[in-house]
Amino acid sequence: MINTRDLGGLPLRDGRRTAFDALIRCGSGTSAIPPVARVLAARHGRVRLVDLRGDGEVVDEPDHQGILVRRLTMSDPVHRGRGGATRDAAYFVAHYRRLLPRAFEVAGEVMSILADDPSPVVVTCRLGKDRTGLVVMVVLRVLGVAPRWIVRDFALTARFFTAAGEWVDQYASTRGEPPVAVLRRLVLPPSVPVRTLAEIDRLAADAVARHALLGIDEQVARRAALRLTLPGGAP
Repeated sequence: MINTRDLGGLPLRDGRRTAFDALIRCGSGTSAIPPVARVLAARHGRVRLVDLRGDGEVVDEPDHQGILVRRLTMSDPVHRGRGGATRDAAYFVAHYRRLLPRAFEVAGEVMSILADDPSPVVVTCRLGKDRTGLVVMVVLRVLGVAPRWIVRDFALTARFFTAAGEWVDQYASTRGEPPVAVLRRLVLPPSVPVRTLAEIDRLAADAVARHALLGIDEQVARRAALRLTLPGGAP
């Protein structure tokens, strides 16, 4: 499974923790259905898959048995494709900021699904790094997870790809790039999520702004929060 993890167990500011088997993030490569969605569908009977990939990124036909797919494509309105930009930390901070309006919209859709459906929700893109990572940042921050824990989750992506040398080699080969160049893009410094979270906090400075960006009301936000948290600070 590419860059896959359950987002349960993260501490919230009120002493509770995020629930397990509620929100899962992963990469899918070009597979229409990531393996974790199949595992969860077998366990729970039903899974909601939020796919952030665009046309041309999925090569096989999806199997919808127990898996309800929602395609919510995200793309940078300025930079598309590989281009010639140097993808350093400054590039990714600017890239994420351009994606944030759409990330808020998608996060609102994810929260709406969670508010109305007890099934696990899997958020995916090709690598589970940028688009998925940004939507997850918004959801977790809106939920009340402290920045240091969100940064820690962001760093797990770098740990995954650093340890998956064979996978990185194969991915680099398909792109015609040296593995070190690919790995440089996959392993980003903490300044990237820290600066991105500061922008999220600036945009969603109060409940009115936050709900407007998410496109949901207070009731939906509360139901989603109940679905995403364990009661009473349970470990």
